[in-house]
Amino acid sequence: MLAASAACTPLAVPASPPAIEASPGPAANTQAPPTLVASPGVSDPTPTDCPTAWSWAYGPGSAEFDAALMHSLRDEGLTVRTVTSSTFGENNLCNGVFHAAALDVVVELEIADSTEEGRFSDLNATVNRRIEAALPISNIPNVGRVEVHLLAPEGAWRCVTASGSTECGALP
Repeated sequence: MLAASAACTPLAVPASPPAIEASPGPAANTQAPPTLVASPGVSDPTPTDCPTAWSWAYGPGSAEFDAALMHSLRDEGLTVRTVTSSTFGENNLCNGVFHAAALDVVVELEIADSTEEGRFSDLNATVNRRIEAALPISNIPNVGRVEVHLLAPEGAWRCVTASGSTECGALP
């Protein structure tokens, strides 16, 4: 039979864990840690592999804005062939949500006489004023790039307004 040595003797287990004395000093936090409670219908957040990232993008325009602008320009006595808008903004690459920052607009006007090139800037200014007035219909906060195409039997011209400056010239 093997004899038990003192080194192999089982240790006595105390009946209760030893008390730990709090050290004097700042008051210890005696409250339990907060419990996180999820609202009904809301799933717990889960980690994702997608970092928060944004990318410049183009989006759809506003058909309501296009129709209102066309009507407004016709009320001004202009012959409007087309009005087309599109948005420029950012795509959230994690969830695919598009946030529009500006509304880009292209307007095609028919003009009878292109010899009055001095009148092109007046027509462009009229279109830009009407765009600003109709912008709230689109629910887009800003006007972006505006192109006004002036179409005459003998040629076509374009005025582009972007970032506060306008350039007019013949269309290629």
